[in-house]
Amino acid sequence: MKNKVSFEVSVGSVNYNLLHPKSDIDKKVFYYPTFLDLYKGDKNSISSVTVEKDVETHDIRKLPSMLYKSNVNFIEVLFSRQITKRDELYNELYKLREEIARINLPYLFLACYKGMYERKMKEYDRDTSYINVFECEELRREKVNKHLMVAYRILDFLVRYAQNEFTSFASAIHYDDLIVKDKKMKEFLFSIRDGKAEGQNIYGGKVPEFMEIKRKEAEAVRGQYESKVVNRSLVSKIEKIVEEYVRQELQRELAEYDIAKM
Repeated sequence: MKNKVSFEVSVGSVNYNLLHPKSDIDKKVFYYPTFLDLYKGDKNSISSVTVEKDVETHDIRKLPSMLYKSNVNFIEVLFSRQITKRDELYNELYKLREEIARINLPYLFLACYKGMYERKMKEYDRDTSYINVFECEELRREKVNKHLMVAYRILDFLVRYAQNEFTSFASAIHYDDLIVKDKKMKEFLFSIRDGKAEGQNIYGGKVPEFMEIKRKEAEAVRGQYESKVVNRSLVSKIEKIVEEYVRQELQRELAEYDIAKM
């Protein structure tokens, strides 16, 4: 039996208002387990990548853990600006989305700084050393510049979210063209991606000064994140919500199976 989809949303550049001519279409899909999934213990995530889009599919039972771990890429699914499909489970979580974004702020900082920023900078260092080694030098430069832009953006998110005192995850990730400050930052991020930011030189093997300035800004707000406590009651609430909708879906599936056997 085919798994029923709970929700399908776009993630990435479209949510940040940073769509670039070369941006991919990224989607995340969450589905309900079937009886056979439970019987066989299947709880896998699947990624499907094509030229047109990058799609990740996940068992909905994994969502509470993903939200508790404050992976910004999964919190983002509740703030998507392009929702292809949604059910009542998604709607319930959507109502709680700003609370969910704050569920584990100490870990959110760690996940963004250690898990995303530092990883992107390692990839930047690695790929910078490959410049001129491959025939596709232009593609390599694009990749290096994108690593730097993503690293800068995630640090900027940490600063912006702290500045609004964790009241709006939505505005912290999204660059609004109608807000002068946001528009200027959007233009700067694109200049990084295009390799045109002042002080950006991928051949020098040195991290640009603007990157170090932003890193220090993020470090300055670390304490604001680390001083917050984990909202464990919300963790339990999310788990119960997801559990209830999984139970309902299994009941529906088994009822249809019984009818089919009659």
